[in-house]
Amino acid sequence: VVFIDDLDRIHGDRVLEILETINFITDTASRPEGFAEINSNLFFVMGMATEEVAKNVGACLEPVMGDDGKPDIILTGSRFLEKMVQLTIAVPVLNNEKNPFLNELVIRKNGTDV
Repeated sequence: VVFIDDLDRIHGDRVLEILETINFITDTASRPEGFAEINSNLFFVMGMATEEVAKNVGACLEPVMGDDGKPDIILTGSRFLEKMVQLTIAVPVLNNEKNPFLNELVIRKNGTDV
C-alpha cells in the first residue's frame, strides 16, 4: 500500500505526471511479463481535495465541453480521475460541536479551539 497525500497542493502538469506514473505502475504490477493473468497486491491511497485536483489536471488536458457548450476543465479532470479512482471515501470536516472530545484534545495541545 502506497499512501500519497495532499495531491491538491501540487500544480497542474506535475499532478498529471504523478497520476500517469501511478497508472503506469499499477498497469505494470497487474501484468508482469510472462504471466497471462495475475492480480496485483499494489494499492495506492490518495488524499486530495478532488475538485482541486480535477481542476489542475483538467487544465493540462484537451477540455471536454460542459452542458453550456463551453470548455469545462473541472469536468475534464473529473473524467480523468474517474478512470483511475476505484473507491472514493469522503472524510468529514472536523466540527467541534459534533465531537467535543477531539476539540478538547486540540485545545489542550495547541491552546486554541478548532
